[in-house]
Amino acid sequence: MIYSAPKPDVSLIRGTTADDIGNITMEKEGIYGSVLAIAQAAKAQPKPGITIAQVERIAKFGSLNPQRVIVPGPLVDYVVKAPPEYHWQGGTIQFDPRISGTIVPSSSEEIPQLS
Repeated sequence: MIYSAPKPDVSLIRGTTADDIGNITMEKEGIYGSVLAIAQAAKAQPKPGITIAQVERIAKFGSLNPQRVIVPGPLVDYVVKAPPEYHWQGGTIQFDPRISGTIVPSSSEEIPQLS
């Protein structure tokens, strides 16, 4: 069967840092998932939609490591800097570096339980 899939007019994505031209990194996120695919789907031709990205912070253009950029700037139309109370890592977790792989404890005795 051949059918045309629905195309989103607006995509909402989330990252950690955005630079001045919209490049998005996800260093504090637990999983990249399909963030790039969502932004690409909204920008597909012939009728491109818009992409809105929620981030924790804004950086100067050129200060991000290019290897860490997950969503390139041309795919992002708007960047919204969210206050910390609206940028939780999960439903009940504000930030836990273990989820994003930022730190790895040296032994299991050092791992506090998540509440």
